[in-house]
Amino acid sequence: MADAAVKEKPAAAPEAERELTDGFHLIVDALKLNGVKTIYGVPGIPITDFGRMAQAAGIRVISFRHEQNAGNAAAIAGFLTKQPGICLTVSAPGFLNGLVALANATTNCFPMILISGSSEREIVDLQQGDYEEMDQFAIAKPLCKAAFRVLHAQHIGIGVARAIRAALSGRPGGVYLDLPAKLFAQVMDAEYAMTNALRDQGVIEHLFAKENDGGGVVVFNETSVEKVQALVSQLPLFPFFEKVEYFPLSKIY
Repeated sequence: MADAAVKEKPAAAPEAERELTDGFHLIVDALKLNGVKTIYGVPGIPITDFGRMAQAAGIRVISFRHEQNAGNAAAIAGFLTKQPGICLTVSAPGFLNGLVALANATTNCFPMILISGSSEREIVDLQQGDYEEMDQFAIAKPLCKAAFRVLHAQHIGIGVARAIRAALSGRPGGVYLDLPAKLFAQVMDAEYAMTNALRDQGVIEHLFAKENDGGGVVVFNETSVEKVQALVSQLPLFPFFEKVEYFPLSKIY
């Protein structure tokens, strides 16, 4: 009787398998959605797989024997097309070679973005002796119009968008985008990456601070997301992620 009185719990339904994406694919997606069709560079660790995936996604990858030549080609492409030319290099010596072209592009007002792999920031900051350890961000910053470092996969779209915006806005010039090696392997939910980009708390706080002339902190909820989307629909727009479609770059400066 006691056994009969105990009802067996129904078996839990298997959780739907989530689709994941990684830093490699997020960078490729962000570049494509921002209209990048060609990358100039020299392949090598840690950006070898990235170049291969970019090619597979339909981006034309033109390889050179020296990063300075690749950078000059990207700068010339930026001058001719009025869209940022993209130069891709490895860390340390590859970065330094490309930096010459980046500084030249900045001086001559050519829109260009130098994207380089780099060592992890925590290793560089503590001078722990990583392979090709170099504080590339600090070196590039005084020689270009703007420099950005992306540490987390969920910020890749914002980093790419801001780099392109900086290269084109006002007086065009060169921009450095620093991508630490471990960023490429970071994994996140693909649906979140594509559909929930506007839910980044920092972006929402910044938007509402701008709208309210510096007023309060915004707590995320569905109503606030709708308000943000209504706000950004009235702003100059720039491609960001596939299902979000646009990101309000004029609001992050």
